[in-house]
Amino acid sequence: SLPVAALFAIMTKVGIYGVIRTSRLAFDDTVFTADLAGSWLLAAGLATIVFGTLGSMAARRLAELCANLVLISTGILIGSLAASATTDAAALYYLAHTTLVTAALFLLAEQVGRGRGALGDGLRSGPKPAYVRRLGLRFAFLAVAVCGAPPLSGFLGKLMLLRAVQPDPAAPALWAALLISGFVTALVLARTASVLFWESQSAETSQPVLGEARPRGGTGPLDCLIGASLVLVLAAAPITDYLRATARQLAARDDYIAAVLGVAPQIIRDRRP
Repeated sequence: SLPVAALFAIMTKVGIYGVIRTSRLAFDDTVFTADLAGSWLLAAGLATIVFGTLGSMAARRLAELCANLVLISTGILIGSLAASATTDAAALYYLAHTTLVTAALFLLAEQVGRGRGALGDGLRSGPKPAYVRRLGLRFAFLAVAVCGAPPLSGFLGKLMLLRAVQPDPAAPALWAALLISGFVTALVLARTASVLFWESQSAETSQPVLGEARPRGGTGPLDCLIGASLVLVLAAAPITDYLRATARQLAARDDYIAAVLGVAPQIIRDRRP
């Protein structure tokens, strides 16, 4: 179900964090594995962006569109991590942004589906959902955020990523992928908004509009996610400072090894005859 999809939107980002932690801890500072993931990870990220962008254009339901937006964000993160360790802070900010926004879109798709009767969240002209203005405003906010338009967290996250990858030879490919996917996503979301919230219903698909009763479950969780996305913008400076410190900590292999292993190995060696 879509609420479960919203809950598990974070799972893809846990995988991304695993890639960050593993590559920075185990690969980067060793001779034989320093460039092990760079080339193929960049290709995998770019391919994921292309696949997700094409999938979003072909989506027939709002939920399918949300799923493809998760793919695009995952490809952006993977591609940026292939560049260098200097992108870690920007990637972590974008990771938080896309987790909140895509989870909110899944919840919004659930509300839209409940409010359109038999059509559900299908991208076809039909009756407008109950509470169309409230849901439409929430969709507009999330659409601006997810496609990377200013002034919301998606714009800040992509701007940070674009600046962070500048020194890398792969920067032109990543710039092109981010800008083109963002442009296509904006067009797709504009079309989706027109179909779901603004188009007049045609005679062929006309159905009785549901009553103005609040959709089951309400919009509380959805509004909390939107509020958290706003916090990323309003508190961008302290959050970015914290994430830069986090990125430095991720790159500190010796501190991590000492924290995990402690002095026990040395004590065992001292007790050997």
